[in-house]
Amino acid sequence: ITGMEVTFTGNPGHGSKFIENTAVEKLHKFMTSALAFRAEQKAKLDAHPEFNIGNVTTLNITIIKGGVQTNVVPEKIVANVDCRITPTDNFEELEAKVRGWCADAGEGVTIRWDQKCMTKSVTPTTRDDKWWAALEDVLTEEDCKFTKEIFVGATDSRYLRAKGLKSIGFSPMINIPSLLHDHNEYLTESLFLRGVQIYEKLIERLADLA
Repeated sequence: ITGMEVTFTGNPGHGSKFIENTAVEKLHKFMTSALAFRAEQKAKLDAHPEFNIGNVTTLNITIIKGGVQTNVVPEKIVANVDCRITPTDNFEELEAKVRGWCADAGEGVTIRWDQKCMTKSVTPTTRDDKWWAALEDVLTEEDCKFTKEIFVGATDSRYLRAKGLKSIGFSPMINIPSLLHDHNEYLTESLFLRGVQIYEKLIERLADLA
């Protein structure tokens, strides 16, 4: 996960005039580049049915702030960008790309990285890894169909992986919509209790490996 804050500065002035070199124009140029990249990644995802969203890099402009009066062209605009970099992509290349967008937008554009997650380690999910094998066995025994994917949300597992420790995320949310941070996020009572049963068996199996 990578977050950035991009600040655009330009000439202020009265809203009735055609002010040159404004912060909003620079924001527009940056957004055009950023959204073009976003479209490329979505096209890549759509072109590969075997992919899930964790196989591509996502980018969204989540906050735009600027202006104090409706009749004044603002001197400064600030945009926050949420970016989830797939482990198969190179962060340094993406950083250079984003800085290129800023340069193309014009002078007076600066970037501050809220966080840079540089860890690219991926936990093995093959039978020769005893931890994965234990998880797979329990799910198979419990007749659970599952798929392996790169989770795009930020969990504390990233801190463990940064220390070189293996980490696998698992949630027994069976046949229910994924509504993380959405309206009406829920689990049914029966699904919750089913998850408890699976966890009981899984924890016992993993404890035997410790």
